[in-house]
Amino acid sequence: MGWRAAIWILAVLACGRVCGQPAQYRFKRLDNHDGLSNNYVTCFLKDSKGFLWVGTIAGLNRYDGYAFTTFTHHAADTTTLIHNSIARLCEGPDGKIWITTPQGVNVYDPATERISRDPAPFLQALQIPNGVISNIIRDQDGNYYFVHATAGLFRYDRHHTTTLLLPAAGSGAMASPIVSLAADPQNNLWLLHADGLLQKYGTHTRTITYRNDYLKKKHHGAALPYTLLCDRDGDLWIHVYLDNRGLYFFSAAEQTFTGVGQAPGAVPINTSAVRSVVQDNNGLLWVATDHGGINIIDKKKHTVQYLLHDPLDDKSLGQNTVNTLYRDDQGIVWAGTYKAGISYYHEDFYRFPVYRKNPATPHGLPYADINRFAEDAQGNLWIATNGGGLLYFDRVKNTFRKHHVPGSDVIVSLYVDRQDVLWIGTYYGGLSRYDGRRFTTYRHHAGDTTSLAHDSVWEIYEDSKGQLWIGTLDGGLDRFDRERKIFHHHPAGRKNSIHSSYVSEILEDDHGLLWIGTAYGLEVMDPHTRHVTHYLSNLNDPRSLSDNIVHALYRDRTNRLWVGTASGLNVFDPATRSFRVFRQEDGLPHNTILSIAEDSAGNLWLSTCLIYTTPSPRDFF
Repeated sequence: MGWRAAIWILAVLACGRVCGQPAQYRFKRLDNHDGLSNNYVTCFLKDSKGFLWVGTIAGLNRYDGYAFTTFTHHAADTTTLIHNSIARLCEGPDGKIWITTPQGVNVYDPATERISRDPAPFLQALQIPNGVISNIIRDQDGNYYFVHATAGLFRYDRHHTTTLLLPAAGSGAMASPIVSLAADPQNNLWLLHADGLLQKYGTHTRTITYRNDYLKKKHHGAALPYTLLCDRDGDLWIHVYLDNRGLYFFSAAEQTFTGVGQAPGAVPINTSAVRSVVQDNNGLLWVATDHGGINIIDKKKHTVQYLLHDPLDDKSLGQNTVNTLYRDDQGIVWAGTYKAGISYYHEDFYRFPVYRKNPATPHGLPYADINRFAEDAQGNLWIATNGGGLLYFDRVKNTFRKHHVPGSDVIVSLYVDRQDVLWIGTYYGGLSRYDGRRFTTYRHHAGDTTSLAHDSVWEIYEDSKGQLWIGTLDGGLDRFDRERKIFHHHPAGRKNSIHSSYVSEILEDDHGLLWIGTAYGLEVMDPHTRHVTHYLSNLNDPRSLSDNIVHALYRDRTNRLWVGTASGLNVFDPATRSFRVFRQEDGLPHNTILSIAEDSAGNLWLSTCLIYTTPSPRDFF
């Protein structure tokens, strides 16, 4: 590996340490500066045409992915909203949007692009009596269920355009109204009444198949605005909106209720003020809270991860008070906040986790100027910093630990050998060995011909025979005898040696030859004969090395040797012992190639002075 400053920008969303290897959640944001009518967001709906509807306390918004169209109340215009505060949004048959406000339900007709303040004609067309519709859901068969505040639950069959009152689901003067409902994976309906009674309605048998009064007894039959979510396993998550009664989990298989985080030894959510719950693409439960951010529950692992606003990170959650959550048909999770508009997330928005130094994160990155990485046998990372010492990143705990390296905290090279020992090259601080317990440091000593050739160690490499090779800044190439603890030197200018004192890269090919990148071309050494072949750039030979300054060497899965230089990418042709050169005119974003890697699909990742690019080797041949 050559000299490269791999810039790690640390942006850790605040995460509870109760979770193993927590994922990063990086959000995009929208607010009034983007055209949202108000930053207090109350509800969302993605309609069948692909528009996102956003309710706020000061108007309704329709988002097309680029801009907002705003709908507000105008007293002189009866085709506008009856009130600007939006409480709920539902889509009914024919794509009509049902809008709940403090002054009643309005209906938006996409055919006319107008709002009606009188839902009675729409209800009449659906054979539903006039009244307040508090909720509408659509099942897997495309049927609609309308929750009528006084008449009960109606099922509209869109295929036969017929409507059926479901009396057993709770209708009549004595019945407690339905305040929330959800369909399970078998297309049955779970109904939750204001008094806490939970019912399961069989859509095929058209009967109530199960009842549970746990919540009714616990809260003494008080009329509460319960909200329920049915997850992909058919289990229920229930909370009371705008109340601090916590979150309840109902196991459909065991038919039991559990207060989330209330069982002995259970991991708690960070507040009992739950405002909304959705399930994401990975089956994780997102729990919106008041002043507790978003709690992400993994029901399989029994862990909770806390997502909190970070004022130093513009891709963190916008605010810690989240009023509502919504998962759309593309898997995007939309979070509506109290004062900061919309934060929205999808795992494909940002494919790379990003870490930044953050003084507010005690276990976060303590130093943000990074030179090198090395991975140990546990899959954790050793990180070389440019003045901040040696860092160790524990992937499971998601924490960083700092080590001071004897000699110098400016670390320019790292290597983990086959015994899982870490070798550390420093800038004017020599070579250090770390076995997990203590450091052993090797320095250059004038007059000692068996000491390290130079105290600046730029490259470390272990070959297939277990020999350790050291590339230095100004002392050429060394081979370290680990048994005798002495260095064998291959200085520039000596017969059968390399031609430059600066060694940036060392790589072994499938024939056991060592390829050595320097500031004066590319060297190939046979460790058995010590014979060295020298490749140089020749402006009159298009098949020669493109530049004498070598930054990177890489052998791909087909054993092709790639060479990154200060002016072009090279691939070696062993048949002709020449190079094919690629530059900006061949599609590279920049001619300076700093590092090369290959992914599982065989694409090369090239680091340049401008950008990372991912050409496939097939693109070059």
